[in-house]
Amino acid sequence: MENKKKFVGFFIILFFFAVSCKRKDNVGDGLVPDARSSNIAFTDTLTLLTRTVLEDSIVTSELSYNVLGTSEHGVFDVTHATVSAQYFLPRDNFSFGGATKFDSAVLYVGFLASDNSEGNRSYGDITSPQRFNVHELTGALDATRSYYNNSFINYDALSIASFNGKLNLTDSIPIVLGKSTTKIPPCLRFKLDDTWAKNKLFNAPTTAFSTNADFLNYFKGLAITSESLSTGTGGFVYVNLKTVNKSNASTGAALVVYYNDSQVVSFTVNTSSRRVNTYSHIIPTTPPFSLPQTYANLGNHPNADTGFIQTMGKYKIKIQIPYLYELAQKGKKIAIHRAELVVTPYPNLLTANYYAPSSLRLLQPNATTGRNDFIKDIFYAGSSPLNPYYGGSYNITKNEYRFNFTLYLQELFNDFSGTGNTDKNRGLFLIIPTDNPIAAGQVMIDTRKNVKGDGGIKLNVYYTIQN
Repeated sequence: MENKKKFVGFFIILFFFAVSCKRKDNVGDGLVPDARSSNIAFTDTLTLLTRTVLEDSIVTSELSYNVLGTSEHGVFDVTHATVSAQYFLPRDNFSFGGATKFDSAVLYVGFLASDNSEGNRSYGDITSPQRFNVHELTGALDATRSYYNNSFINYDALSIASFNGKLNLTDSIPIVLGKSTTKIPPCLRFKLDDTWAKNKLFNAPTTAFSTNADFLNYFKGLAITSESLSTGTGGFVYVNLKTVNKSNASTGAALVVYYNDSQVVSFTVNTSSRRVNTYSHIIPTTPPFSLPQTYANLGNHPNADTGFIQTMGKYKIKIQIPYLYELAQKGKKIAIHRAELVVTPYPNLLTANYYAPSSLRLLQPNATTGRNDFIKDIFYAGSSPLNPYYGGSYNITKNEYRFNFTLYLQELFNDFSGTGNTDKNRGLFLIIPTDNPIAAGQVMIDTRKNVKGDGGIKLNVYYTIQN
């Protein structure tokens, strides 16, 4: 705790004295042992190498909500988002009570809250007509494993329902039961094939309705696939398959069977249900701008001036600092007082539909796998991935994302100075977080170097060399 207090104090001291870049003080205490009476130096000229690389696969079976839709954005090309889910019984030992008349079955998929309390409701141009199909799962969703964006989930090729049209996130849906009419919140509605619904659900064997385990063995769930667009660029809608939202308000979501003219029963997605997003990407054969021409040889573009980031396991930016250790004089220790990365989206490419992600994350490649891994700073002053110290939130006024990765950089120098050849500088990754809030966004980053004023990518480092 004492070190944390001193660490915060470094920034206060730096704020008042960074203009002169010189100050004799114990500002290095707590970062590097025995850093005393040093002059603060500043550099913003360290060489940065940036390029777009393919993203790692990401876990999609533990998302807060789900993504559905197709985007055919001109820069990022085509991405399809499919949702698969399990539906549970209304209760154990359920039955239709001897009913003999089947009326219809409808699948309702809820949208996020209209007051944006659960985050943005869509991304891209959802006024473009979307094309969805519903399929019965033929493979069970395993409760014990994690699923990824590229996991293969088996479903029947035959569609049992479809939707082709514009998504309506504002109008409620009237439901007529006998002589009464009620309304449910705006949601996506699929009229299920009568023959399938009657045989599979209404006339299901009694044993299938004993417990949820029996039901999932009999009916493994549904997949909603997103097809190619007929027109427009498309986009993604964020959906809630559960019956209520975090405010305990109804979403209208359920698999509903109507029978005996006025009777209704709902099979629902609950907190125990598996929900999985899978994403299908088409990588452009002729990449736009500075995307690598062949992803097998990323060295073709080792230092691009434009970087692309897209969620759902598609693109991220790799940042390398090849001459980092030249800051330290041979055999001496270095105290990093502040290391700050500033990245800027191209503002002319941001619109109301294709808005800037609310946050980015700065990560490092794992030493063993090379996959995304946290840096120490992300957990400073708390366990939240986004905190005032670490940064990463989008500043709409300045059109920038700003990260503090002082602890990470200090660790690199500590390890290097200890032996003189321990190089853990594997570079950094810049990504859009997939969840919290749910996101299907994309952004083009201005990765030009040595840009004066606004724009470009900047690395600011305040440090001292120990005497």
